[in-house]
Amino acid sequence: MRNRIPRDCILKEERLFNKEPRGSTEVKVREDEKLAITMWLDNKPVLMMSSCYCDDNHDECKRWSKKERRYETVRRPEVIKMYNQNIGGVDLADRMLAVCPSRNRTKKWTIRVISHLFDLCVVNSWLQYRVEETKKRSLKKNIMQLRHYKLELGNKLIRDGDIDDDQTDDDITEDYEELEPKHKKRKVLVKPVPTLECRLNKAAHLPDFNVLKQHRCRRSGCDKKTTVFCKKCEIFLCFVPNRNCFTLFHEDDS
Repeated sequence: MRNRIPRDCILKEERLFNKEPRGSTEVKVREDEKLAITMWLDNKPVLMMSSCYCDDNHDECKRWSKKERRYETVRRPEVIKMYNQNIGGVDLADRMLAVCPSRNRTKKWTIRVISHLFDLCVVNSWLQYRVEETKKRSLKKNIMQLRHYKLELGNKLIRDGDIDDDQTDDDITEDYEELEPKHKKRKVLVKPVPTLECRLNKAAHLPDFNVLKQHRCRRSGCDKKTTVFCKKCEIFLCFVPNRNCFTLFHEDDS
């Protein structure tokens, strides 16, 4: 990166360097001769910093020319040659991520990070696939390119996610129930208030206690909590000396 070059190292400006022939180089060596910065002109200026390579040795390579629409021979410094031969890891992954990224048009950084991680997993798996195919001595034309690999991977995930024709709706429901978290809190069903006929029927309306939990009284106008409930109506009603909602509920016909 140009902004990482020390300020006392003055290189030629890019607009002037771009006017020179392709393959031109400019080298700056530190006074102790332990560090060298090489600027090489390819399609655009390329900067390299090395502690063991300079522009003493160079070779030639073939590069595609958009203007001439053909390959041309270009002078290449040794530091560029060694970098291209040993490129790998982060540099290779970054290069392949730029081929066909799965980008979403969003400003949310979380979605961008997730998409980037998915792409990174796919690229790493493709690199491993290419290594394995090379070990098997497969022909290069038989090794899928990254675009075709991602397409095949997507089709396989879709096929694996398809529902079998022999599977019934009950089986599908059971499968989804198995995926639900076990700690999910179930919604408590509220018992409906019994009908007036059942309420005024004096038979079997007996109070009982629930010492484990309290509920609000279901008699209209009372919002107190109680542990007493009616066995027949299965609703909670106050039953204390100063507040007998149990009796009033079963006698009130309004």
